[in-house]
Amino acid sequence: MVGETYVMQDLSDDTGMKLTLAQIEEKKGAARRAAALQYRVLS
Repeated sequence: MVGETYVMQDLSDDTGMKLTLAQIEEKKGAARRAAALQYRVLS
């Protein structure tokens, strides 16, 4: 675990936004782009 001294208080996690974008891309038929986005988030 990273100590508190390394955590920025104003940092926001954009994981959910990236996964939502991947879902949108998949619905548009861009399966490769969706898979790449998901891979980067989940790996």
